[in-house]
Amino acid sequence: MAGAALDPPDAHEHMEECRRLYAEWLRYDSAVSGAPGRFTGAQAQEALRERELFERQLHAVGCSSEAIRRDEGDRDVAQVGRPLL
Repeated sequence: MAGAALDPPDAHEHMEECRRLYAEWLRYDSAVSGAPGRFTGAQAQEALRERELFERQLHAVGCSSEAIRRDEGDRDVAQVGRPLL
C-alpha cells in the first residue's frame, strides 16, 4: 500500500494494540505469501483483503506491519548478531 496518508510517524512506541493487530496481520500474511497450492485463489484473495484491513488499523494507531518487522529485525540483530527472517 502506497501513499503519504498511510505512512506512520517515524517514532512510535508499539502498544499492545499494535501487537494484537500485527498478530492478526501475520495470520493473514501467511495465506497471502505462503506456499503455492496451500490455499485456493479465493482464499488468498480474501486473506489479502483481511491483511489490508489490519494494515489500515495499524496505520490508524500510528503503526505499520513494516515498522514492527523492522523492530523485530533490530532486536534479532542485537540478540544474535543477525536478522532471523
